[in-house]
Amino acid sequence: SVNASAIDFSVRDGVIFYSLAALKNVGVGAIQHLIATREAGGRFTSLGDFARRVQGSTLNKRALESLAKAGELFARKGYVGVSMQVLASELKMTKAALYYHFPSKEKMFMALIEKGLNDRAILVRGILEQSSGCLEKLRSYIDHNFEYFEQNRDLWTMVMMLERDVLCTDIQKSIHEQAMKEMKRILSYLIAIMKQGIKEKVLKSNSPELLALGLGGMVQIFIMRAMFTNVRKLQEKEKQFILEVF
Repeated sequence: SVNASAIDFSVRDGVIFYSLAALKNVGVGAIQHLIATREAGGRFTSLGDFARRVQGSTLNKRALESLAKAGELFARKGYVGVSMQVLASELKMTKAALYYHFPSKEKMFMALIEKGLNDRAILVRGILEQSSGCLEKLRSYIDHNFEYFEQNRDLWTMVMMLERDVLCTDIQKSIHEQAMKEMKRILSYLIAIMKQGIKEKVLKSNSPELLALGLGGMVQIFIMRAMFTNVRKLQEKEKQFILEVF
């Protein structure tokens, strides 16, 4: 695994560890950086932790394309309609290489979900750290959420298709738990922005928690509308409507 293997095959305590260099679509430079990051900061605890610590610029472009293709496949055929054999074939990987990274289809699906949620949280954190006023940050939050949605439409489609499948209750529960964890992180960033707005006296309420929940809910409603229509971006008057509520 990424927490134990090295560039070459190795044996420790009678256990054979697969060579990272033997995996398709992963360059030596990316492997060297991965190992250096692991040695400096310890084991990777999740895909989100891996994504935060390993610099994207060192990752093989083909490897990133493979991950994106898996998302497209799940979005097109649904969770039930995709097997590990189909994934391996579409990604042009051996089943052994695919199972090396993901011991099951559920693990791979959850890895895609976790990465998508983590990317969104990073986006909101970046808005919080901007040196600008509250209203400008709120407008940026609205714009960036819709850009994120358009860039990750497959992710939303994957989740929506899964929600309708009564045979997948266990993975639905896992997704809900992961989503709640990331939403709490995003909410904490929004609360910080609302506190700034209260300090600047540009918001109507003195409750940053209620303001953050309200904004998050309204943006989500507009995104859900876009999910079921051909709307590709929010109109200026709609952005203004959201901001005027606050």
